[in-house]
Amino acid sequence: MKSRMFVTLLILILALPVHSQNILLWKNVGQSVFVSPETGADMTADYNIRVSLAVNYRSFEVVDSLPENLSGYDIIFITLGFAVDCG
Repeated sequence: MKSRMFVTLLILILALPVHSQNILLWKNVGQSVFVSPETGADMTADYNIRVSLAVNYRSFEVVDSLPENLSGYDIIFITLGFAVDCG
């Protein structure tokens, strides 16, 4: 899947610095849920990002509302929903 490759690339980029990073994941998708054709499980748009960060032992904060002050974060991921396959 293209989204998995993109997330993996982002995680590899994150792995380059040796210092700790403050990571924020903003779930800006409401209650959007996708049913995985592979497993039949319900997934939200941030699923692959969460898994990739966890597998790479990255701690991160997940919020539904964007904080007013973002200066404490080195990296901010924003999920906007699912891509529609038009092919």
